[in-house]
Amino acid sequence: MVKGEKQKIGFDLDGVLADHKKIKKKTADKNYIYGKASLGAGVMAGARGALKTLGKDHEVFVISRRRPDNRRYARKWLKDNLDFPKNKIFFADRDEDKAKIVKKLGINAFIDDKMSVLKHIKGRTGKFLFDESEVYKKDRYGSIKVVRSLKDFLRLVI
Repeated sequence: MVKGEKQKIGFDLDGVLADHKKIKKKTADKNYIYGKASLGAGVMAGARGALKTLGKDHEVFVISRRRPDNRRYARKWLKDNLDFPKNKIFFADRDEDKAKIVKKLGINAFIDDKMSVLKHIKGRTGKFLFDESEVYKKDRYGSIKVVRSLKDFLRLVI
């Protein structure tokens, strides 16, 4: 990742761009938030601004784990809430499969809210853990940088 040059930036959807906190409070069924109920998710603070800023000079992708039967809801949410282009959305069947998509697309920086996902990404891709709840106490875990907001993420990648 070279600051100042055109980059390919990847975002996880759930917990990074889509804010499911209100939906999670209503139900204990985690799979429920990935189905039709996900259409009621809010937009994470700073997401619109981050995508707009990065989209000016960089190529932006969404890489999310969703079951095939729930992918249409993710696409609809991204279109309705962020006007995100369909051809920049990629889905993995399992969390660890996101790393294959990151590699195939040549992603320079990827942000996810799960440490386990980021540990599967190898090579020179910048790995960023989105931790707005401050569960992780350090700023870095090996090659994984912790960010508390999307504004913090922007400062590190552009």
